[in-house]
Amino acid sequence: MTIWKIMQELGKILKQSSEEKRKAVFEGEEVPRGEDVTRTLYIEGEGMIIRLQKRGNKAFGSL
Repeated sequence: MTIWKIMQELGKILKQSSEEKRKAVFEGEEVPRGEDVTRTLYIEGEGMIIRLQKRGNKAFGSL
């Protein structure tokens, strides 16, 4: 079996798997479970004033 044929078969398997997952989410309304846990979340925005967690004297910040 050539590498080309192996990769084609693997591609078909992965495509079928991802299609099943897509259908479960968008047609079956299944909510996927999150796997990653983050300790810090960074959010980007422009021209907004937001309330910060108080660190020192600074209670508001600008984005």
